[in-house]
Amino acid sequence: LEKLEKLQKGELNKLEKIKLADDLQRAGAKKEAISLYEENLPMGHKRDGIPSEAYLNYGTALLEKGEAQKGLAVYDSLYSSLDPKDPKYESLKDSLEKNVVTFFKQQKQKEKKKKQQDKEDKENKENKEGSGGSGKKENNKEGQSKSDPKSKNDKGDGEKES
Repeated sequence: LEKLEKLQKGELNKLEKIKLADDLQRAGAKKEAISLYEENLPMGHKRDGIPSEAYLNYGTALLEKGEAQKGLAVYDSLYSSLDPKDPKYESLKDSLEKNVVTFFKQQKQKEKKKKQQDKEDKENKENKEGSGGSGKKENNKEGQSKSDPKSKNDKGDGEKES
């Protein structure tokens, strides 16, 4: 809250704003976090003095919000700017890879769930139409097969006799 008050007063520098964005992202305020990231993170390539984790968190917030293309672009930019000599390199690389795999697994689950839901919806629709419509048709068919042939035969016989 103190940081938010300072932000409103314009008393935070870029790094402090980015750290506030990280805090907001962790707290679940993704929309506000993304806004701060977009205003304060230089895109294209990682800049010195800005923690790599900020880019990681920004990309994660975008993915969680459903902005996959932007989120993956941030991840790609971060990944290409990582220095293998950095002590955090392996940790960041692992986090990026895990997040990407998790994202695609979630997308696959969403697609599978949507297909299942679509299939169930289609079956329900067919069952409703089938039970309502075919039930009537079956009754009509049964009614016709019992009464129509007799009436046809009766009419036919009656017409032949007359």
